Amino acid sequence: MSSDAPKPTETSGARSVLRAGWARLGGMTRPGSHRMLLAATVACLGVLVAGVSIAVFSQPSGSQARHAAAASSPAPAATGAGQPKAAAPGHHASTGTKVTSDGVASTALRWPPRLTHSIERWAKGRGGAALAAVTAQLGDSMQAANLKLYAQMRQSCASLSGSVAAARAAPSIPAAAMQHLYAKTLAGIDRTAADCRGAITIKPGDETTETQLNHPLLDRARAGFAQVSARLYRATAEIRTLLAKGR
Repeated sequence: MSSDAPKPTETSGARSVLRAGWARLGGMTRPGSHRMLLAATVACLGVLVAGVSIAVFSQPSGSQARHAAAASSPAPAATGAGQPKAAAPGHHASTGTKVTSDGVASTALRWPPRLTHSIERWAKGRGGAALAAVTAQLGDSMQAANLKLYAQMRQSCASLSGSVAAARAAPSIPAAAMQHLYAKTLAGIDRTAADCRGAITIKPGDETTETQLNHPLLDRARAGFAQVSARLYRATAEIRTLLAKGR
């Protein structure tokens, strides 16, 4: 039996947003709702990359957490002439990835304006539906990995492999650079899903279910999830902007 048990993480807020996003996806089944379906899934991917992909790694030990807390404790305030001056309003240190005016990370690929109509048709068709499925299954697999729900994780990874196969069979994204990265990302997702399935063995018993884990392979799958989710966002995040503008 695996002794790993679910532990709360500091990304629980991000997971709540993800769960709400995936729940909305399930209800969007009307013919006219495809535009909002894909926009919602890619928006969920943005949240996934920002928070959940980081949380797939193990939490720090108790001693590490105490050392971190001690290191972050503020030093005694200086007095008199030695007291530091307050920062001027409006001057904040910039951290993280820059975001464009469209709300998409500056690292996301963009297409030439002449391809906008072609991209929009792709997003409304089989290509966009396949992207939505891959995004949803990737999020489910990462969330199960973070919570150490191994039986659920293995099932999600199996579904993810099927979604990747459908995405590969769907029409290509009309923008060559975007399609190139998307295809490479799908191949990476497929390898990671295979690692995920291979790392977890479920053996039903008479009264209990035994879960056997290949920890090196499981760690590789977790690291792979973080990498491919970032690549998927870079390849397809601009589609969210296009669909949001058309609503």
